[in-house]
Amino acid sequence: MEYSAAPPPDAAATRSARAGVAGARPSEAGLAARIVSQAALTLLLAAVALAAQVPQRWTLGDSRERVRQVQGPPDLIERLTSLNREVWSYRTSSVTFDPHTGHVVEYVDAERLLKVALVPTARPAGNAAAVRLRSPLTLGASRDDVLRRYGSPWAYTRDAGARHAFLAYGRSVVRLTVADDRVSGWIVRDSAIRVESRELAEGEQAMLVRRSTGEARQAVAPATLRGSVRWRDDDGDGALAPGEGVSLTLAVTNDGPGEGRGVRGSLRIESPASGVTASIAPAAVTIASGITRDFTFRLTADSAQSATEVVVVASASEANGFDLAPALRLRIPARVAGAPQIVVRETRIDDASRDGRLAPREIADLTIRLANTGTAPTPPLRARLWRGGDLFLAAGARDTFSLGALPAGGESTVSLAVYTNSRAADTGLRLELADARGRVLARLPIDLPVTGRARGVLDVVATPDSAVATRASARTPSADVDRELPRAATRRPDAIAVVLGVERYKALPDARFAERDAALMRRYAVEALGINDDVEHLYARTGADVTGGELRKLFGETGWLARRVTANTDLVIYWAGHGAPDAARRAPYLLPFDADPAFVTETGYALGDLYDRLARLPARSITIILDACFSGLTRAGEALAAGARPTVLSIEHPALVRRQMGVITASRGAQSAGDLPEARHGLLTYWVARGLRGEADTDANHIITIAELGRFAERNVRETAARLNRDQRPLVISRDSTTVVAKLAP
Repeated sequence: MEYSAAPPPDAAATRSARAGVAGARPSEAGLAARIVSQAALTLLLAAVALAAQVPQRWTLGDSRERVRQVQGPPDLIERLTSLNREVWSYRTSSVTFDPHTGHVVEYVDAERLLKVALVPTARPAGNAAAVRLRSPLTLGASRDDVLRRYGSPWAYTRDAGARHAFLAYGRSVVRLTVADDRVSGWIVRDSAIRVESRELAEGEQAMLVRRSTGEARQAVAPATLRGSVRWRDDDGDGALAPGEGVSLTLAVTNDGPGEGRGVRGSLRIESPASGVTASIAPAAVTIASGITRDFTFRLTADSAQSATEVVVVASASEANGFDLAPALRLRIPARVAGAPQIVVRETRIDDASRDGRLAPREIADLTIRLANTGTAPTPPLRARLWRGGDLFLAAGARDTFSLGALPAGGESTVSLAVYTNSRAADTGLRLELADARGRVLARLPIDLPVTGRARGVLDVVATPDSAVATRASARTPSADVDRELPRAATRRPDAIAVVLGVERYKALPDARFAERDAALMRRYAVEALGINDDVEHLYARTGADVTGGELRKLFGETGWLARRVTANTDLVIYWAGHGAPDAARRAPYLLPFDADPAFVTETGYALGDLYDRLARLPARSITIILDACFSGLTRAGEALAAGARPTVLSIEHPALVRRQMGVITASRGAQSAGDLPEARHGLLTYWVARGLRGEADTDANHIITIAELGRFAERNVRETAARLNRDQRPLVISRDSTTVVAKLAP
């Protein structure tokens, strides 16, 4: 509130005014007074209402809504269930909430970005209070005394048991006992606080912690340790084999206001894995506030390694008791000594010409006979066939098979019907074998002889037609994107693509052309984006393989992506299929093959969880393309579930403010994500593919950015949908418009 000072009125003018009022009739004087009073009251109420509408600060105990209203959406939200806290990050500053009540309990304003204010609960009274404010701080002083002297601290944190609170001013800290909000100790490292000199030593002595090693007692501010684990085996196949090693890194970050002293990482083998040993612990280090330090260990398996899984527990201790809590348990797949060995014993083709070779358009029965030539049985196996773009499955044929367990010396067969087009020279067929947990045990190339494409040019004689065309006929849309794919300028060994498509659902209407879309984007990922076509860099699943469990395994905290993404990774995520809203929570969900429309929350995969998991990855860039809508409609504009009505909700999320993340979705609001029947593709997928062919390259530099691709897709999808009498407008969300999606060869 603003106050203004004005000079006193002239005495003569005052007497004249009084005389005028005195000479007026009583009714007129009363009316004038009432008008003035009502006007003043109206102005006062308007000022109060305006002030109430514009919150300026938040404080301890405020709700999430209040913080978001004042501070804006956070850069990142972390729900740490095991630690009973929820942390909102604003760059390097953070606000901590109690997840049960949703109220602020701690904050660290490392960059002075937070609009936080801690104010005394009572107003000081009399001259004695003023004298007390000028005097040094003493033990037993109240929290109000601290706040009146020094204002709001830049950090307010608590110890693990919430017995003490720590208020940081500059490099100094004041400790309060939470039970009575009284000063019980301090650390004075600068002039930010002034304490009673006779009590200086006593206040610092109260915060000393004796180390178990007998070192000198030192004053500390509280450290808060947070950890994560990453690992890689020597041959990179995701399993610890006999005679192999694993490099494991425990990354420890100090989020507290004080430094972590004598932090020592340790690794303990929890499972009874004989033949596996761990290296000794690295030396202890000091971790300053806001800093991350790595502790690296080696796990080594000898030739007698006998476990199929090695369970280790990583932890970190701090000299003053501010340990990493909880410790981190990690399960590492392993192979036992005497492992099985799967080979292709025979490949047999039963074709119409009986020549043992596939001719163009000739449907043949293919039989692959597998054998276990190793000395140990296999676990139950699941086989998947990967094929090039010129080999096709006959109607009703499957590309996934359950083989069961193969004993040593045992055999099994895979049978299916296939055919090729006229361009096939190499089918690119290979068989991937994995266990029930998805761990790949073997990748086997399949030699499938084909006759190849026809050679030469046929000379013909043609007569002109009576009607002369005035312009060339338009190409069919499918020819635009399905043929002659663009080539990447270079291969990108650090890039990873995830391509998922579900067309025929277990309990939902079909998402027309979704699996055809996924097959197309898989080819573009390899050809146009330059991503390596192997199981370490390309994760492609369609149909019944895209279950809820598969999504959790793929995007989980220790899942397929988390084990492969590094700081140099450019990650591309593509989804074609259904999305749906949870109307009660107003949250969008991706619907896997086994989703139930009546239980979206329980059987779908929350889009917000996907964004959160991706935001935690250390990737250099993340591009997400979702050819799905979240209004509850099919691609044909019909309701997914009987009686359901279109729902309007937002797919935006705090995690998307991260600079390296970009999202392109097929539609917004209550719109459906339609398809293009003549192209037999989803409308967004078709125009994204057109953009990746170079049409989105507006500056003709052979580099397609997320901004260029998003603008191109948004404009063309909107215009094409309008011609089809539909309303569909893609949504593009990206903070960094320069993120590169593709670099094409000239």
